[in-house]
Amino acid sequence: MPVVQPSGGVLTAQTLAELTQLQQFGAGTGQINGCGDLLLQTASAGISPGATNADNVLAVYSIPANSFDVAGRVLYIMAAGTFANNTNSKRVKIIFNPSVAVVGSTVGSGGTTIADTGAWTTTGLTPFILEAQVQKYGVAGSNTQMAIPLGVVLGTTHGGIGSSAFINATTAVENAPILIAVTGNAATTAADILLYLLQIQGVN
Repeated sequence: MPVVQPSGGVLTAQTLAELTQLQQFGAGTGQINGCGDLLLQTASAGISPGATNADNVLAVYSIPANSFDVAGRVLYIMAAGTFANNTNSKRVKIIFNPSVAVVGSTVGSGGTTIADTGAWTTTGLTPFILEAQVQKYGVAGSNTQMAIPLGVVLGTTHGGIGSSAFINATTAVENAPILIAVTGNAATTAADILLYLLQIQGVN
């Protein structure tokens, strides 16, 4: 039913939905919040670590301050690439809220690892996908998030969600930028790791 505004104008359900970022789900009456890419970074040649034997930053995104303003804001994170065909140890992680993250340098201290391939030494060119989610809960300014691993796929093997706690309660400061880093640790040769894609989607 249209809502009559004090000014005499009519605020239709469609206009209200647009203002609140709601969208109709299919042909039903249910409504969902808006969503879309905050970052879609692709590298056709692949990105390798800047050095070996360290968690070196392959890609990074800085979440703008105050993005986690109300409960229910969600970030979906996906990283994809390949491991070279050798037995050298290779490992990729998604880290939420490290102190520093500069592409080509070792990631800073702190932060929460929310997806991890583990050390991979199997022969055969191996594609990998890591997925994770970060959800805001609590009131604005309470610095309360849940960082949740969604899974790791290595070639034809699904690596599950890891052996650590399924839900990581994190306390990133929400009125400041928050970093999300993808790191690669190549024990022997930097080119053993290639990151081709980092996608971060926001759901209101």
